[in-house]
Amino acid sequence: MGLCSDGDTLYIPSGSCTWTTTVQDQPALKVDKELIIQGAGIDVTIITDATEPDFKEVMIWSDTDASLRITGMTFKGSAVGDAAGTIVINGDSDGFRIDNMKFLDLPAVV
Repeated sequence: MGLCSDGDTLYIPSGSCTWTTTVQDQPALKVDKELIIQGAGIDVTIITDATEPDFKEVMIWSDTDASLRITGMTFKGSAVGDAAGTIVINGDSDGFRIDNMKFLDLPAVV
């Protein structure tokens, strides 16, 4: 997340897209700052998880003690296989929030 600063909001517009990884054993989106990830709404922003079935190949990976909020979208599984989880939150932060979300055909949210 080199283009975002602490406290920024990352807006994901309406529409459907598929997230994959570009590097083996890496997440599609790695969060290392205090951030809000906000879609345009449930069933308005639809993201399909096409990451490989490996523990680190997930859609969103947060490994920070900073606050994180994910809101306003639908996450949908794909036929790729069983991943360890679509969202992985590590660290000591008690400031994470996931709200106004819909999860379809996903193996886990860790």
